[in-house]
Amino acid sequence: MTSVRRSGTKGVARADREEQILDVAGRVFGERGFAATSVADVAHEAGISKPLIYNYFGSKEGLYERCLEHALDLVLGEIERSADLGAVGLQRALVTLDGMFRVLDGRPWVWAVANDATAPESTAALRATYEQRLDGLAREGVGESAEPRR
Repeated sequence: MTSVRRSGTKGVARADREEQILDVAGRVFGERGFAATSVADVAHEAGISKPLIYNYFGSKEGLYERCLEHALDLVLGEIERSADLGAVGLQRALVTLDGMFRVLDGRPWVWAVANDATAPESTAALRATYEQRLDGLAREGVGESAEPRR
């Protein structure tokens, strides 16, 4: 793994700094899993201090939850975007897969974080909400495929 150049926080807007931390944390969580990742690992890779992470996210669980939320938003956002294009059946599946490959290109950590078996229990409600959205999209897609063509 390559570390990000160490830099101070002065002069960097909070939202920008948070995004930088989340990018690094997502990659580290994705590579190692929640259980095998420490805040010190993320801080080292981001070139920042552990206290800065705690200041922004409260805890390792808080940091992971934000990474998970980002990952799930990317995945489900793309599936919803694909669904809105109006393709049906096999064409919808192909459009969705193409979109997923584009979303994950350069960000394989997204899939790993979204499917981490070591994720903390505190993320169960968040995961359930996204699973409901995904189930709805799946039912819609299968339902469209099952409708007779005219």
